[in-house]
Amino acid sequence: MKFSIKIADAKNALEAASVVLNTNTQIQEVLKNYMIQADENGVLFLGTDLEIAMLARQKSTVESSGSVLVDGKKLSDIIRYASGETLDFEIVNDKLEIRSATGKSSLLTRTSEEYPKVDDFDNSHPFSTINRQQFIQSLEKVTFAVCEDETRRALNAIQIKDNQFVSTDGKMVAVFTNPVKFDLPEVLIPQRSITPLLRVLKKFDAEEIKFQEARAFYYFKIGENSFSIRKVTVQFPLEKVKEIINKAKDNNKIKVEFNRTSLISAIERVRLNASADTHALYLGITNGKTTLKSQDGFGNYSVEQIPSTLVGDEEVSQVDIFFNWLNLMDVLKAMSGDKVSVQFAKKYQKSAMYLGEQNLDAVLLPIESSFDYQALK
Repeated sequence: MKFSIKIADAKNALEAASVVLNTNTQIQEVLKNYMIQADENGVLFLGTDLEIAMLARQKSTVESSGSVLVDGKKLSDIIRYASGETLDFEIVNDKLEIRSATGKSSLLTRTSEEYPKVDDFDNSHPFSTINRQQFIQSLEKVTFAVCEDETRRALNAIQIKDNQFVSTDGKMVAVFTNPVKFDLPEVLIPQRSITPLLRVLKKFDAEEIKFQEARAFYYFKIGENSFSIRKVTVQFPLEKVKEIINKAKDNNKIKVEFNRTSLISAIERVRLNASADTHALYLGITNGKTTLKSQDGFGNYSVEQIPSTLVGDEEVSQVDIFFNWLNLMDVLKAMSGDKVSVQFAKKYQKSAMYLGEQNLDAVLLPIESSFDYQALK
């Protein structure tokens, strides 16, 4: 195997492949390697951890074809610090020599037959074409509510169905409906694959991407590069999530609007004295203003007041709610508009609070807190 490649192209390929490089595995040492394959079509850098896989392709000048395995981290470091414009790769006595403008490096190799078989996107099979930026936006709108507790497998995913992106961790619920129609089947993207997928989608500049569903994998093709995700066999509670959203909308008749930036700024100031255990934040919502309060276990406290606008004919003297400020901030940052609307029940009894803007619905469950908010008035 012998080929030359631009350093910039090699960096792009390895940065993309790095999302799947398993440097900590003790079960299969081979997964710490990249497979490099050169042929008449260019060079392929392949990385996988058996759950996700990245096939990054780049144009190159190939003198002789072949494939080999090399240590992924060492290869990445060599190319990251290489000087000049091009790199020359060549197999010499079972070692991969990499020459730059100022020097060379040599890496031990392993035979490519040791590497797991990784299937690729198949252009001969049916696929969907979707807008890359719109798909990224849709994922990012609901990622904050994905459950990270691996023991709750049914919630460790983003559900895509009927153009809706849905997630929940049991305390938060998020549903985003993109105005751009996606021609997608029902898709369940597992939590551990979301961040690598977003990194890959942002790495390559393409207006559209191709999506294909196979028996065991989902495939995303971005330009000439492919990213695959192993499908999971769990039953996401989609109908329950929609029921929670609809119930919060129907039962919460009081609607208040905030300036989103002002609310975020107030939370940033108040949360400094929030309990490290509960992250409790008190919201006292009245006509015309909302009071935010926090207190830690030592009696330190913070109080902020911001304007709020009551929408509709309903009136409210005061509603006292405790929420986890981290969850509330996650929802607010996922939104993009200047205003955010909050809905709650007139007779608040620890019911879920609804927050929303155009195309995004979110529900937060309240928390219990022990600090005396009355004493802070």
